[in-house]
Amino acid sequence: MHEWTVSAHCARFFRALVRDSGGDSDRFDELPGLSSEDLGDDLIRVPTTSAVALWEQLVVAGSGPFVALRLTDAAGIGTFGVWDYLSTCGPDLRTVFATAAEYLRVVGDADTRIEGIEDGSLYTLRQSVGVDVPDVAEAFDLMTLAVFLRRAGEATRTPLVPLKVTLTHRAPAGVRRHAEHFGTRNIEFEAAANSVTFRLDDVRRPLPGFQPGLDQVLRGYADHIMATSRATPTWRERFRAALDSAFRDDAVALDRVAARLNISGRSLQRRLSAHETTWRGEVAAAREERALKLLRETDLPQQAIAARVGYTDARTLRRAVRRWRGENPSALRARPDPAGPGIAEPLLG
Repeated sequence: MHEWTVSAHCARFFRALVRDSGGDSDRFDELPGLSSEDLGDDLIRVPTTSAVALWEQLVVAGSGPFVALRLTDAAGIGTFGVWDYLSTCGPDLRTVFATAAEYLRVVGDADTRIEGIEDGSLYTLRQSVGVDVPDVAEAFDLMTLAVFLRRAGEATRTPLVPLKVTLTHRAPAGVRRHAEHFGTRNIEFEAAANSVTFRLDDVRRPLPGFQPGLDQVLRGYADHIMATSRATPTWRERFRAALDSAFRDDAVALDRVAARLNISGRSLQRRLSAHETTWRGEVAAAREERALKLLRETDLPQQAIAARVGYTDARTLRRAVRRWRGENPSALRARPDPAGPGIAEPLLG
């Protein structure tokens, strides 16, 4: 798994909540992992910093961290992908809680952890999170606990009433909203840890409708997701992929590449300038890289290679190769290169 990231499901949920809250959502569009392309890919891992920025906006728009309780109501089954089904599938709640805690990293940051503790006739879920902003931390604490409790109720198909809830942050002016959401008024604030305590008998009771073997199928799918997830591409990587694609399609033009990135040509030029490079420089670097790769790795005629990299004829290609490497394409092809292709690095830094 990629450290300091959350799932696309999680970021997509936060992004939709920001948009629906009526806040200034456009300013988040350029944060890593929050493009429509990234959020549409369930295997993308979004930087935690981007998710925290969204969550901060929700906390501000919701007048404080207690908005997390209201937002939990919007997090129906399926919101967080396979984790939601893992957290409701098992022979009993004790098993379900253990599985949900084990696979919490599928949806959230690896620094967010839940452990189940048995103590006599009691069972306690204790939580730790890795968010540093105070109000945001309070909101994460509340929502993580509230979501676990909601999924428990969905698994049992009846409300699950905890014996006690402890929260590390200060008590609000009134605790009615907390009591309604958690189902108990026995809530301790400024505690040593965030936790929810149940009767052990309640979490050992068999769950209705459990299908033996389904939990193993879900585990396998979750393992596959973790093994195949990818970090959010950087803007540099996204741009170079769009430019390479344009070369393959013989469509190397500023506006066409910009369209592949869902921005205007002027915006693309500004982004390149911010990276201390230019459109012309990037095209030149990509053309050199592509031409040398084709010369070394294929038997294509020089005229065909020239056409693939945007040159009018083989003569222009030969002049370019002499400028880059000080020799003709035929000599370059004939000479083994034990050090590798030696292709120019992209200009983007």
